[in-house]
Amino acid sequence: MKRKKLVRTLGNVLMVIAIVFIGYKLYQYRDKVSDAFTWKIGVVMLVSSLITTSLIIISSVFYANLVARVSDKEVPLGMASQMYCKSNLYKYIPGNVLQYVGRNQIAELSNARHDRVIFASFLEVGFTVIGALTASIILARQYVFEWIRNQNTGLIVAVIAAVTVIVIFISILLAKKVPKLFKELRRILNHRNIGYFVAMIVFIVFNQMLNGIMFTYLMKEIVGTLPKEYWSNVAGVYSFAWLVGFVTPGAPGGMGIREALLSVLLANTVAPEMVTIAVIFNRIVTVLGDLIAYPASILLSVFSSKKKRDLIE
Repeated sequence: MKRKKLVRTLGNVLMVIAIVFIGYKLYQYRDKVSDAFTWKIGVVMLVSSLITTSLIIISSVFYANLVARVSDKEVPLGMASQMYCKSNLYKYIPGNVLQYVGRNQIAELSNARHDRVIFASFLEVGFTVIGALTASIILARQYVFEWIRNQNTGLIVAVIAAVTVIVIFISILLAKKVPKLFKELRRILNHRNIGYFVAMIVFIVFNQMLNGIMFTYLMKEIVGTLPKEYWSNVAGVYSFAWLVGFVTPGAPGGMGIREALLSVLLANTVAPEMVTIAVIFNRIVTVLGDLIAYPASILLSVFSSKKKRDLIE
């Protein structure tokens, strides 16, 4: 009991630290925001934040069910969703790994094995990479092929070499754990779970495409006009930039990485200053979405508990 109380206390401390970091980042953006902000853009941002919140809540439900399948334990949906959304705020703390540490509160509160909750997070990361990459290819394949054609051979070789080094580095880190990972995969790979894994990846692809579309519409409102032939490419580039920020170690919530990459990749499509404003406004949208998701998950937890009590009675 004392251990569970300690875990909750540490989780609350991390949440406060995360909110302080978020507030600091928003404060840094204040001048650029005030110069370009209009009421119409504000409405677009608010609606986008609420949609982002909804997507996070749905993601938390997918994750809760994933933990239940991997751990072979009954995991309370409301509690797991709340811990997921709470831990999601930790990603803004430098290090970009504390959200996964925070999710292990689910193991403490449901008596599930810690290693299996960690494995569920590992699977979710893999599904997220596959989903985001798929979404970016679907939306921006024409842009990607054109970008590759316009680059010199040396740059392409350098990119391939960098990716190869990263893959080798990750392989070395995971070398000792590979046998255990394969053992866990063999345990959970069955007809029922494979269908669920595919459904989760499909949702992630939809999630990424919708986020890209929201960013594109926000940019259109800021720029004033954006030719329709650019919409798909902008949405796909956003998904790719999000993915790079997601896998970059130490970048809190991908902050800085995503914005810098979007500014470079969209420089020939939209005026650089407009790209900068759009990525700042979009960062505010995603931060608000994360912040709103936590109290929304508390309501979901309360509703879930009440519904369970009603069924018992």
